[in-house]
Amino acid sequence: TGLDSNSRKKLELLLNDLAKEGTTIILITDENNIPSFITHIAELNKGELIQFSQKENFKNHTTKNIAFNTGEIPAKQQQQSFQAIISMKNVAVKYGNKTILENINWQIKQGERWLLKGHNGAGKSTLLSLITGDNPQAYSNEIYLFDKKRGS
Repeated sequence: TGLDSNSRKKLELLLNDLAKEGTTIILITDENNIPSFITHIAELNKGELIQFSQKENFKNHTTKNIAFNTGEIPAKQQQQSFQAIISMKNVAVKYGNKTILENINWQIKQGERWLLKGHNGAGKSTLLSLITGDNPQAYSNEIYLFDKKRGS
């Protein structure tokens, strides 16, 4: 899921070729993304092996235990006193001569829900690392969290 759709297709073709050559492949994924070359499946739940079978048998016999919270839905909390959750002004990230992000102006207000998308290498992870503070360049840019300048 960490790859864009084109890269996933290329990776699956590569892994399929390796499987045809007899290479053993151990893949970690969910049941919705099982490639055609997989022959056996081991299912884990909370660190415990709960099923091990050939792929055909796995699909026919898998059951899911889904836990639902049947409690009340919590009341909507009052909005906080800030206007923007995240605000970026002319943000740039460079490593040496390589520019990763340039002139990013972005604001996320309360109640908004955003999807950040782009191909591999587009800068999604770098942008998120600025928000979380995992990127040291977050402190040399004009980035505000909850209306407060990052690092203040």
